Amino acid sequence: MAQSPADADARLMVGTPLAVTPFLYMLGEEEIVIVAHAGSNLSLADVEQAQALFAGDEKTVWVFDHAEDVMRFFVAGVMRGRPITPLARLATSPQEMAQALSADKKAVGVLGRRSVGENLQVVFSAGFAPVLVETTSQPEGVLALLLKCMAE
Repeated sequence: MAQSPADADARLMVGTPLAVTPFLYMLGEEEIVIVAHAGSNLSLADVEQAQALFAGDEKTVWVFDHAEDVMRFFVAGVMRGRPITPLARLATSPQEMAQALSADKKAVGVLGRRSVGENLQVVFSAGFAPVLVETTSQPEGVLALLLKCMAE
């Protein structure tokens, strides 16, 4: 059994990998979205408005660690070099972010669309990111069967 994620035989990721390896398999796509409380009247028309929102201090901004796949995709595709407010709060999981956004009408955050619950609304789409599995070697046995099933 792997002692850490780096030791695992396979790693699930969302977005473009930092390095392309020979054992990379696409399973599908995940839409990365900016979300707010369902009772919020926030709407974003373009990337510039999204950048201003995440760089400013008008809303409570929730983010993940910048090393997380979803944030790397968001920073590259939406922020494009602009800094996110230093006042942003750090969520440790999609569930934590969804709970925080559901409890605060002035909060915004970034989630995969599948994590958007009933108390949240999508206010902007950052685009579609590939969902990938990277393995350390050619998959065999159960892992090969699992990847084949997931890709279909």
